[in-house]
Amino acid sequence: MAPGHRWDILDIFFGDWNWHKYLRLAKTLAELLEEALIERPIHLLVFKDITATIDAAELKVWMDMVEAWECDPVNLKLTNPYVIAGEELTMAQIRKQLADEEERTQNKELHDVDEEDEDECEVSTMVDFLAGGIALEQTMIRLQHDIEDDPPRTAKQEERIKQRRQGITRALTRWRSMQAHYMSTIHVHLVSKPSNGSDLCVEKITLYMPSDVPLDKRSGCSATLLDYEWQLRRAAAFESLREVQRYLCLASHLFGHQYRRKEGQREGTRSDRLKKSNQGRTVLIIGSLSTMDYSFIFFLSFSL
Repeated sequence: MAPGHRWDILDIFFGDWNWHKYLRLAKTLAELLEEALIERPIHLLVFKDITATIDAAELKVWMDMVEAWECDPVNLKLTNPYVIAGEELTMAQIRKQLADEEERTQNKELHDVDEEDEDECEVSTMVDFLAGGIALEQTMIRLQHDIEDDPPRTAKQEERIKQRRQGITRALTRWRSMQAHYMSTIHVHLVSKPSNGSDLCVEKITLYMPSDVPLDKRSGCSATLLDYEWQLRRAAAFESLREVQRYLCLASHLFGHQYRRKEGQREGTRSDRLKKSNQGRTVLIIGSLSTMDYSFIFFLSFSL
């Protein structure tokens, strides 16, 4: 087939497809209209439920912003109401803010502290203790996910998993020493609890953060410790949600790229490997977020 003949055949096929598309346009629009009529009451009910919880003055400001932007979306002077503006909440910012607050509190109470007690308190701060616990918790979740997703099959892989478990064990030992200072009640409970002396499943050990402690054993946890954990977990959740959003945007781009350009390509392309690794990271972050559900429920009830 000569190049000119091939182009003519393609023109005929694409022209015929476009012609049938226009013939089916009325039917396609009718199907979309029927679907919209079915979905309209559901969306309207959800919209009414949401607007019922919003202040009337704030709702009017929001509606005016939406209507003005939809009438002229290309006007750069108008604020896009669908774009969240503001400073992003990060763990580093919250750690610095809480560390400064804790330092001011310690300076106010300095005259009530003996020199011996002061040296003991300087071993670690509340912020370091809580941030270290959250980081250790995420490390344990990551190791558990890696083992379940890709179990070790060779001696080298088993050795690598063993080294990661030993690192978690050392970090857990240091963290338990800080826990004995800030959570003495739960530390006594852990010391009296029998241990089998095995670290084969160290990634499944419960850390007993302040929000994990039962109510009858929470006498040794101060309200400041609970409040600090809430703020740090909130910042960690915001960071995780931003990561999930970034990974989902990447996945959407990869699916669109493969739909347009992967026709007839072999398996195992770079986009396939990137999509698989991206999916694994998304599942890992969602798994780490699911561990915060109980803490968020507790702290929301605590704040209310």
